[in-house]
Amino acid sequence: ASAAPIAGATDFTIGIDNLEHRGECLDYSSIDQALVVLVPTSPSWRTLRPINYGETIPIKINSFRPEEPPSYDWDAANAAWKLHCKLLLFATLPTVPFPMTADLKFSFNGGQKFVGPSISILFYRLLPPIALIPVRGSSSAARRPEATFTLSSNLLEGANPAIPGSTANFLFSAEEDCNMTTLCGPTICPRGPRCRFFIPGRTNYIEVPATYTHDTDAPTVECTVPVSPTSGSTQVDISLDGVNYVRNPGIPFLFYEQPCVQSVYPTNGLWDAETEITVLGSGFLASNDGEAHQLWCIFDFQDLRPSADSWNVRRTWSRAEALCPTVIVCRVPAIEEKDRPLIPANPRARVGVIVDGRCADAGCVSGKCSRLLNADREILSAGYFLYHNRPTLNSVSPRAGFVGGGLQITVTGQGFLEQYNVGHAAGWPPCAAENTAVFMVRGFEKLCSNNASCGDPQQMTPCSGLTCRFGTVSTPGMMISATEMVCDTPAVGFSGTVVSNVSISLNGKASEFAVSLPFIYADTRVISITPNGGAFDGGDVVRIAGANYVASGPCSKPNSDVPDLGPCLQCMFTGAALPGSTNSFYTRFVAATFVSSTMVTCAVPSGSLMGYSINQDDPACGQGCKGQLTVQVSPNGVEFTPVVNDAVFGYLSQVTFSGFSPNAGSVLGNTNITIRGSGYSQSLNVWCKFDETTVKADYVNPTTLTCVSPARAAAVEGGVFLGFSVNNENFCTLAPDGWPEGTCDPAIGNC
Repeated sequence: ASAAPIAGATDFTIGIDNLEHRGECLDYSSIDQALVVLVPTSPSWRTLRPINYGETIPIKINSFRPEEPPSYDWDAANAAWKLHCKLLLFATLPTVPFPMTADLKFSFNGGQKFVGPSISILFYRLLPPIALIPVRGSSSAARRPEATFTLSSNLLEGANPAIPGSTANFLFSAEEDCNMTTLCGPTICPRGPRCRFFIPGRTNYIEVPATYTHDTDAPTVECTVPVSPTSGSTQVDISLDGVNYVRNPGIPFLFYEQPCVQSVYPTNGLWDAETEITVLGSGFLASNDGEAHQLWCIFDFQDLRPSADSWNVRRTWSRAEALCPTVIVCRVPAIEEKDRPLIPANPRARVGVIVDGRCADAGCVSGKCSRLLNADREILSAGYFLYHNRPTLNSVSPRAGFVGGGLQITVTGQGFLEQYNVGHAAGWPPCAAENTAVFMVRGFEKLCSNNASCGDPQQMTPCSGLTCRFGTVSTPGMMISATEMVCDTPAVGFSGTVVSNVSISLNGKASEFAVSLPFIYADTRVISITPNGGAFDGGDVVRIAGANYVASGPCSKPNSDVPDLGPCLQCMFTGAALPGSTNSFYTRFVAATFVSSTMVTCAVPSGSLMGYSINQDDPACGQGCKGQLTVQVSPNGVEFTPVVNDAVFGYLSQVTFSGFSPNAGSVLGNTNITIRGSGYSQSLNVWCKFDETTVKADYVNPTTLTCVSPARAAAVEGGVFLGFSVNNENFCTLAPDGWPEGTCDPAIGNC
């Protein structure tokens, strides 16, 4: 060793070289006046030394012997082997009063003459280390961590003059290529600093060389942590001279199983969102109280399969927090637009975990770290994260739906993605070294639950990352193409009509949805229709009273016998089949006209289109009724209101009105007017309309009806038109008997 504690009592082996003479080793077996002394190098030693110290400090020689057998060195100049003789002295170093450097000198004659060059020895205070970073290391990783022990600043305190840092670094070091055991036997050379890592659960240890770095306030010793056959907590002894060891029992070292990442959720996110990910795996050790933060997520863009996915950029990292040894959370580092690659367009990172990371930034309290020590550690991982742009939306169809949910909507836009390359073959064990170039493709995934929980495996169940959001409620999405996605509307707990913003995300994170488009929820209800009957030939316009109607866009065509009018406001007319019909129901879809949130209108299709016959009564609705239709309304062509009793339309028998008499009466009313025509029946309701006043007619026989005129405030010059209707809505008008055809009203004539 070239250093020793000031307390002395250290057993040293001192080698005396070059003891050959005329081709033979000198015989020193009878030496009795050999002397080894220390000569302090400080010029002020004479004034500083205690009274019991002389100018030199003797070293006790316990024994000595020649090296046997002698060794040989190759003399290249003479191309011959040269004899090399050495004397081994076994001595005990003395106590010195304070740290110093001293020259080690040897004499054969009791100190009358010292021979050969001297060797410097640095004396120091043997103190335990005060800190260790890191306090843990992998037991098996190929790339080994470096352990740094911080020593007391009192290590060399009291030296006069102060010992230069360069001197300390030199004397606290091993001689180059020093090996205490050679092919030819033991050799003598300074071993320098050493670390002894005791194997957890065993009494033996693994010793490795170390490096001393001088610092007046905090000198350090650094060594490479060896591979350990077992894992667990253990002690580490350190030595500055390779002979004297010391430990701090309050600073254990933990050999851990290398962390392994099995999966990452979500598997994708926006460039700049700093997506919070949940990492599942094993060996995730949290930082102990009082320690610097050591748990970090590592993002590697180069170690990928296929190689075309690789991006030649350095690793990035982020601070991680352990929920338990199998679950951690961390944020994906953002990539600014100026730093994004052209190829690959959507880079993918392999996500690893280290548990011995150390931020080298000053302070490092914000969670950000520009210099992370040990970030180059080997990572075991089957977890990946893909960066992408925020999707954009163009349209939502249908634009409206019922509050009960379950409606499939189609969202169009750009930037829709759903899958990525997973950089390993199916079934590859994530905690084993990868040895295949095979890879598989997998869809984007997220955790189905937003709350990762170590104690509840259900919280760790993955599902598709594609997500639609209606207001604050999310539902799964399914990608149809790069520009189209579908999802089902959720049920909402309110009545009335409300606009709910709809958006999509590729990972379900609240901050990573596209800019939304409006979607209208409506609690649409039909209350009644007017009129509730009309001509068999159709064309009557029914007014459908209800609640929460929505103007949801124009239909692609006016009507159809299949629901293909598009996602628009429409009516569905459904009729029950008559006996003998081959179809159970006849249905017709008709474009509706939005009047207000409480009223829409639709044109009734003809009875023949609905499967009825003008020559056959429908027994369900009585004599003169040719069939009935239920009327339902939809805002989107998919969801229709339920059938209600007051929204039934009946086809009536064909009725004609050919004339009436008399053609005048008292303003006091009560004039009986006889109406002539055909198709009348007792079950048929007919109304007479005097200008704007309607009066229900009385049945007389199949060709005759009567109406009683209402009173009027004053006579009307030229008279009023008299109209007739079977539904109190659609009236036709006639001229009185005897009037010339075409007089007064275009509608005059048979009706």
